[in-house]
Amino acid sequence: MILYGIIIILSMIIDILINIFFVKAASNLTYIISTIYFVILLILIDGIFAGIIRWFIPKKFINKDHKIYQISKKEIKIYDFFGMKRWKHLIPDLGQFTNFQKNKIENPKDNLYLERYIMEAIYGMWGHLVGAPMGFLVLLFDFNMYTNGSTLWLTVALPCAIINLILDIIPAFVLRYNLNRLQVMYKYNEKHQNK
Repeated sequence: MILYGIIIILSMIIDILINIFFVKAASNLTYIISTIYFVILLILIDGIFAGIIRWFIPKKFINKDHKIYQISKKEIKIYDFFGMKRWKHLIPDLGQFTNFQKNKIENPKDNLYLERYIMEAIYGMWGHLVGAPMGFLVLLFDFNMYTNGSTLWLTVALPCAIINLILDIIPAFVLRYNLNRLQVMYKYNEKHQNK
C-alpha cells in the first residue's frame, strides 16, 4: 500500500509541476486543487465499479472452472519474463473491504477456503480490469470545459487516468497469475482427498 501511495503522490507532484511550469493556463492553486480533485474522483470511480462487480454480479458468473480463468503455460511464461514472482508482494491487497485477505494463502489444504480465495481473486481481477478503463470517466468531470473551454481534463485528468489505468492493470495481472497456483492446489487437494 505504501508503494502505491508513493506512486500516486509522486505522480500528482509531477503533474502539478509540469502544469505550473509548462502549461501555465491556470493558476498554481487551480492545478493543485484540480489534481487532488481528480485523484479523489478516480478512487471513488474505482471503488464504485469494484463494488458493482463484487455485489451485483452473481456468483454463477464467477465460475472457477470456466475456460477464461484457466491460465496457460504461455501466459505464465510471460508473467515470469516480467519477474512477477519477485515483485508481486509489493502490490497492495485491499481484501479488508471484502473481509478476505489475498496476500497470503492461509489454508492451502482446505478446498472450501481455496474456492473462496479463487472467487475473491476473480472478483478482484474483474474489478481492476473494469476500473482501469472506467477511470477515464474522470475526464468528464472537468465541468469548466463545458462552459469556458478549460483544458484541465487534458493536462490534469488525463495523466491521472493513465496512472490509474496502470495501477489497476498491474493488480489484475497479479491476481490472474495467482489463479494458476490456486487452481493447481485445488486440483491437487481434490485428487488426493478422493483417495
